[in-house]
This record gives sequence, structure tokens and C-alpha cells, in this order.
Amino acid sequence: MSEQATEAQVNDPSKPPPITDETILRLYTVAGGRCSFCNVYLLDEPLTRKKALLGNVAHIVGKKPNGPRGSDPLPMARRSDIENLILLCPLHHGFVDKKELEAEYPTALLQGYKKVHEDHVRAMTGTERKERTTALRMVGQIRDHLVAISDADVRSAVFAHEERYVDEIIDIDIGTIPDAAGSAYIETARTKILSELRYRILPQIQDGKIHRLSLFALSRIPLLCELGYGIGDKVHVELYQHHRAPIEGWKWQPNGVRVRFEVVEHVRADSGDASRVAVLLGVSGGDVDKVQASSRAKSMYVVRPTGVDPTRTIISSPHTLEEFRGAYQALLSRIEKEHPHAVGVDLFLAAPAPVAFIAGRDVARDVVPNIVIHDLVNGQYVASSVLKTKTSSAFAPSERAPVLAPSLS
Repeated sequence: MSEQATEAQVNDPSKPPPITDETILRLYTVAGGRCSFCNVYLLDEPLTRKKALLGNVAHIVGKKPNGPRGSDPLPMARRSDIENLILLCPLHHGFVDKKELEAEYPTALLQGYKKVHEDHVRAMTGTERKERTTALRMVGQIRDHLVAISDADVRSAVFAHEERYVDEIIDIDIGTIPDAAGSAYIETARTKILSELRYRILPQIQDGKIHRLSLFALSRIPLLCELGYGIGDKVHVELYQHHRAPIEGWKWQPNGVRVRFEVVEHVRADSGDASRVAVLLGVSGGDVDKVQASSRAKSMYVVRPTGVDPTRTIISSPHTLEEFRGAYQALLSRIEKEHPHAVGVDLFLAAPAPVAFIAGRDVARDVVPNIVIHDLVNGQYVASSVLKTKTSSAFAPSERAPVLAPSLS
């Protein structure tokens, strides 16, 4: 493992001292046995799994003045210190040491790679079991566009926000189901979601294997509502959203703004249906006239941001989700009190994915009337899914109400 050197070499001021076994052991330890560049595991051969030391203990500032980054003023006597050493796989050791790439991989950049990687290893190995979470990822086609969320994005976002290690990523994959404007797609995907909940996820929640969920979901609005309704309050759920600005990705921004929400009531001037209530969750937009054209409800309530216009990027922090949830729960309680004889609620959403999940999750079973989720299809709202609040089971498709035609909304 260590470099062999004669006494003359050890005392040669033009060369760095040899790297000791203790230093090599420490470097492998702080790097977690992984390449600080690509994170590949370096303690066994990946195909045969035979044990081997495959890492290269590489100098950041080279051993020779004419070597990679060798002109750095770091004294020769300190070039074998662990602070100047980085654990790399053979591929990336050769890559960053190429003469033609030296300007692209200066000393400061490699020191940054080393610090970020070793800090990550230290944080991960210091995470106790109780500080872990299970990630639930649901992706599907949205208007024939297949979306995806990488494992790396999931783990990175969770650690940045929760400082937790992801034990497992569970997929509800509805991406293989071709999207279509008709009700068949919603029904097929909904059946898949309910099956995954019933047979894979809820049993693990019940027996304690899953004690916390970190949710990443991109799909059609009715399906996100169904997922929230199916999970309910059975487990703590931390929600994540895909951000477009200021940085695209899934990490919550530390300086995200807290936005509050208000409820505005609209009452039809004509003779509307007093047995129904319409709700528009206008977080990122929403058209009141279009909603009133789709629902004959006498009373309509709009949940909208307070003091600012709805936008697609308005939810930039978990605090804003908390504010929305409080306003939404208060509205459901108000509907229960002020509309005791209502037979249904028409729910319209102009909102990002986490809001749709909350909209389904926070529905009070056996309290509020059945919720009809309306989906925007070709510019028009269509009643596409029903959350049966008056049923004893939320998971048997045969017990659910049929999808309503637009004329019956």
C-alpha cells in the first residue's frame, strides 16, 4: 500500500515524503472507499465482487514541479499530507491529471470536490436509523410527455431539506400507461395507484417498516389527488416540488418566500344548484368564469394567494405549502358547517403537484360530501375522478363512484 523510499529519498527536499500507510487508511476512510469524483465503489471489482483496492491515492498538487498543478506554491514537505490527497478511481485520476485538462481542473476545484465528497460521507455515515426516510416516486405521462426523476435528484433533495438518508426509493410507475384525453387513462392509472398502495406501501406503513415518506410526484392532477387520498394521514409525508427558478431542480431553496392564502367566495347571480359546492384552488392560475361554466354550484370558493398574483413558481418553500394547507383545511370545515346538505363538491385545481396531493390527502372522510375532481382537457374542465368520502374503503375500485360525464358535473 505505501510507497517504499530510501533514507536519501525521504530527506530529498525536491521530492515530497512518501505517503504513509496510516495516511492511506485515513483517506480511504474519509472518502468512504469511493471515488471523490464519480462516487464509484473502490473496494471490490464491480462484476465479480472480489475484494480489491481499486482506488488511486492521487496528489492534488503534483509530486513534481512539472507535474499536474505542480507549480502550486505548496511546499514539497506538505504534498503527501492528507489535505493534498484525494481518492479517485483510475479513470478519473488519469482524466484530471491530463496536461491538456490541467486548466479545467485547478487545485481549488479538486480541493472542492474532495471537501464536498468527504463531508457527504461523514454526514451519511453519521445518520442514525431514525433519521432516515423512504422516498416515494410517482411519475407518469403528462399530455404524452414522459417525465422522470433521477435517484440522485431524490437523494440530494432529501438530504438538503431533511438531512436524512433515503433507505429505499419506491416507484409507482404509471409512465408505461399511454396518456389520453379520455377517462380510460385516468381509470387505468388510478387502478394501478390503488393497487400499489394496497399491496406494497400501506402494509409496510402499518407494520412500521415505513415510518416516513418523502414524496416526489409528477402526473395528472386527478392522479395526484388520488395518491394523497389513498395515503391519507397514515404516515408523515414530506413533499417536494420541481422548481423552474431560480435554479431548476427538486431542492427546496433555503431563502424561499412564505406566501399566505385567502378564501374568496363567489355566489352565482342566477339560480345555481344549492346542493353542490365548487372549489377552485387557484394557486398557480385559474379561471373563475370557466369554473362557473363547468359547475352549476350556487356557491364557489377560490383559494388564492394573499396580496400577490397566482403563478407557476409561487410555491418556493415548504412554508408556503403549510400556509396553503391551513387555508384549505379551514375551507373544508367551513363547507361542512355552512353547507350541511350538500351532496357533492366540484374541485378544480390550477396548482402544482404538492398542492394536488394535499387536496386529496386532507379530505375528511365521512364528513365532507363526495369530491369530484375536474381535469383540464383541451382547455375545458372534465369531471374525471371521484373521492368517495362516504365509503368504508378507499382502495377497492369496484366500490368507487363511476367517472362522471362533463354534463353531470
